[in-house]
Amino acid sequence: MITAGHLLGSNLLWKILNRSKGDGDFFVYSAHFGTLLGLLSTMQASKDFWRDSGGEKFFEYGSALIVEIHRSEDKGIRYFILKYKTSESEQAQNIVIHESATGVKCGQDGDSGLSMIPKASWCLLDEVIAWADIYTLRTEEAWCKACNNKEADVCLAPKRSASTLDAWAANAESMGYTTAP
Repeated sequence: MITAGHLLGSNLLWKILNRSKGDGDFFVYSAHFGTLLGLLSTMQASKDFWRDSGGEKFFEYGSALIVEIHRSEDKGIRYFILKYKTSESEQAQNIVIHESATGVKCGQDGDSGLSMIPKASWCLLDEVIAWADIYTLRTEEAWCKACNNKEADVCLAPKRSASTLDAWAANAESMGYTTAP
């Protein structure tokens, strides 16, 4: 389950984490059911999701898994919050990640310094990033190795170097292209 989660969820998690410290206030990612389950599995938050969503086993159509990043102006700390909103509810509910074996200190009573963040619902963003850096798949090569894939295009052959492509362009005239740049 962990490997499958990493294969499906690592890419989306890293898209979110890479943007979390950059510019911008609002980003939307659309994903299929399997990718969302993979994201929960990658974060080892499946049990927490099931508990806090009232026993949801599948995402409803029109529901949303929401990651919020908040920054405390006075403390300069960023917080990672995971929420779930069903298509029928008006409010998103917090998914408190405390059954995870990641070692990230989520769901601890502490003062974030932000009144809109309920206690016990946040993780320190830097800890989430540090954990993900060690335990998730960050490259195509790592993905290919983890699933022992030798058939997907990204896994078949080593990356072509620029010199290989340049050699083809240099021989374009001999290939019948007399006006090739």
